[in-house]
Amino acid sequence: MWNPLRWKEYRNSPPKKRDIISDFKVALAVKSAYFTARCMLPDRKYCVANVQDYKDFLALDDTDKFAYVKEFYDCDNFAWRLMGKLHHPRYGSFAHGVAWSRKHAFNCFATL
Repeated sequence: MWNPLRWKEYRNSPPKKRDIISDFKVALAVKSAYFTARCMLPDRKYCVANVQDYKDFLALDDTDKFAYVKEFYDCDNFAWRLMGKLHHPRYGSFAHGVAWSRKHAFNCFATL
């Protein structure tokens, strides 16, 4: 189960300087990778993340510890739980979201 004390050290670390990217550039990057994708970007600016930022996040997160239960706690539930946890103040400004294929929901993020 999630333990907020695990987040304390990271939460109190000084913020890193980040490059800023516009929603237009994020949408352009998504469209270049997935031409038919629909982007819903609620903010006009995002901080640029890197893969290590997300690895650090996943090392603290426990979403993958929950049991998969078809139709009741399946891919969309995992994706939305992780998306909610990504709205931690340290990660909330990064360009990430939930994506859907015809058969699967999953998390994605932009590292421009």
